[in-house]
Amino acid sequence: MMRKLLLVFIAIALSANFSIAQDVKKYVKTGEKRIYHDNDQLWKIGQVENYRKVGEWKTYHENGQLESIGRYENNEKTGVWKYYFNEGIYKSNIKKIGHLLRTGSYENGATRGIWKYYHDNGQLESIGHYKTGERKGYFKNGQLRYIGRIEKYENTGEWKTYAENGQLIAQGKYLNGDKVGEWTYYYDDGEFMKTENY
Repeated sequence: MMRKLLLVFIAIALSANFSIAQDVKKYVKTGEKRIYHDNDQLWKIGQVENYRKVGEWKTYHENGQLESIGRYENNEKTGVWKYYFNEGIYKSNIKKIGHLLRTGSYENGATRGIWKYYHDNGQLESIGHYKTGERKGYFKNGQLRYIGRIEKYENTGEWKTYAENGQLIAQGKYLNGDKVGEWTYYYDDGEFMKTENY
């Protein structure tokens, strides 16, 4: 009886030590770090030095598809990062698995430079420059959809909007995200529709 009790005690102690050892592996000081989704699929993988992310890091969607790839420097995103569509979110009959979703650069963890966003068919959806605020958007067929500027996450200055056939359909100015002054609107065939003042 005493022997069985001793074996049970040893088994409990070993399983507790094993659980603690598994938890400790989550906190890697230096070397490769792996983090998993609740479904045990790999979520993030990369290098750490003194608990800080460095070098190339990859993240994965829960279905195992690549979600993003980029670099860290001193625990901050830096350089070009690429993000990919998740096959589990978008209908597979309208896109290919692993299509690029967006790409752009970071500096000290902040978005910088030119960022490009893509439709699920791979066509460029929009392009923007974080320093100048310039923005262009595109239809899935590649035709220009809009052109303007954004400042502090709001539309500002002159904006033009186009129909899918390339015809100008609206033109005017924004201030702090609101339409101001005279706006001119056109039908898809280019015929004048109306003018409104804001």
